[in-house]
Amino acid sequence: MMWATVAKVGAPLLAGAALVGVVVVDDGGTAGGGGTAGAALVATAPDPATWIDAPLPGTTVDPGPLAVTLHAAHPDGVDELAVWVDDGEPATTGAGGGTLEHATVEIDLDEPGWHLVSAVGRTADGTATPTATVGVTVTGAVAPPPSTTTSTAPPDEVAAPPEPTTTAPEPGPSTTAPSPQPTAPGPTTPGPTAPGPTTGPTTCTGFVAPNPTAPPDGFASSDGDVELQWSYAGCNPPTFRVEWSLDPAFPPLETDSATVAGTARSAVAVVPCGPGSWRWRVRAELSGITVVAGPWSAVRRFSYPARIC
Repeated sequence: MMWATVAKVGAPLLAGAALVGVVVVDDGGTAGGGGTAGAALVATAPDPATWIDAPLPGTTVDPGPLAVTLHAAHPDGVDELAVWVDDGEPATTGAGGGTLEHATVEIDLDEPGWHLVSAVGRTADGTATPTATVGVTVTGAVAPPPSTTTSTAPPDEVAAPPEPTTTAPEPGPSTTAPSPQPTAPGPTTPGPTAPGPTTGPTTCTGFVAPNPTAPPDGFASSDGDVELQWSYAGCNPPTFRVEWSLDPAFPPLETDSATVAGTARSAVAVVPCGPGSWRWRVRAELSGITVVAGPWSAVRRFSYPARIC
């Protein structure tokens, strides 16, 4: 007797692959033994993905070198990993060309304040995986600019004015000028006061709700990940957070998300294979020890009626 069962599981594994099936085959043995059986796990190539293991979002670090640990996955193989800060030049390191690669890349963070750390993987032909980002804060205060005025410390002792003499001067011309008599101080007029340091915020925190612009609400796609786009009427925030979920309530354990720089106006929604109707929304954020966030945008929908990967 021969029999086979196949169990299909569509959830992605931590290693970046998807478990397709478990196959068990009996070659005809009886209940008393004599047959052989085998089992196999079949994994497909992973979807393109990038994630940063360390530092975690909201981490506070001292100025200096920062070690960034990341993973990147791509079905064509990852040959290079890159990390950069804000809009700076990326620091790169070679990878082994596997479908899932990881590395620790060191970058310099010397300027105090909040910074956005980004990371990607690249294939041999230069194709990039989705960008992963985390926000970190560098400790330390910015040194004030040097003063443009100087002051002289007063002497320890002030010489007393000379006492008036009671001896009449000798007749004849004198070659010595008379000593000046002390003059009573006159009223002083206060001069202008230099402005003190400002205490206002250095980061735009007057957040407003973004306006989703594309794709149109209810958009149906047959293949490929969807690029979500929006406009923003306020000043650029530090970051935008984009969320998409099959559940309109956006429960944390069933919601995917991406964080992009405050100058960006789009993000790519990477979703599992198979049909589904997704909701998405976006808001402005300032990440740190505590998260300062603006209001969510209106919720839009996109779907995959029959997506095949």
